[in-house]
Amino acid sequence: YEIRVDNQGSAVLKKLGIVCMLEDTQVFVSGAGATAVQAEGQTVVITPLGELAPEGTATWRVVVKATGPGDVRFAVELTCAAFERPINETEATQQY
Repeated sequence: YEIRVDNQGSAVLKKLGIVCMLEDTQVFVSGAGATAVQAEGQTVVITPLGELAPEGTATWRVVVKATGPGDVRFAVELTCAAFERPINETEATQQY
């Protein structure tokens, strides 16, 4: 999975935090990107990014292994000092 955060605004975004949830039929293999990526069970935690400049982009890649077939969802939650509520995205995947 690729996680891409684009700052479309004119202000610097601060304290970007990202947490991803894997389903039971997925296992974390590796992760890389703008900051470190690690897994804690079925939760993938991306080390917070201090700042993202206006019109800037930060990207991470999370590699998982399917341990069984199914219609699964890869859930991502983004938090930032500028937003009162988290931003949530979900990617549907059909595993075989």
